[in-house]
Amino acid sequence: MGDKSINIEIGIVCYETALLLIEKKLNPLIWARIKNNLGIALSYKTQGNYANNVEQAILSYKSALKIYSSEGEG
Repeated sequence: MGDKSINIEIGIVCYETALLLIEKKLNPLIWARIKNNLGIALSYKTQGNYANNVEQAILSYKSALKIYSSEGEG
């Protein structure tokens, strides 16, 4: 299991790496799911500045929501 804060940091790196590999235009729902999960991980992050972590989480959630909203309109 390991240390929770280290696991969260590893998860954040994995989500950020996945976003480099998944093209938003080709796989918008997968991209949005990764962005949403990144937001969750950032909201649990204990290292660094709390306000910055929350702001980054909110930005990730908003990015995912834009995709989910546009997919629902189609």
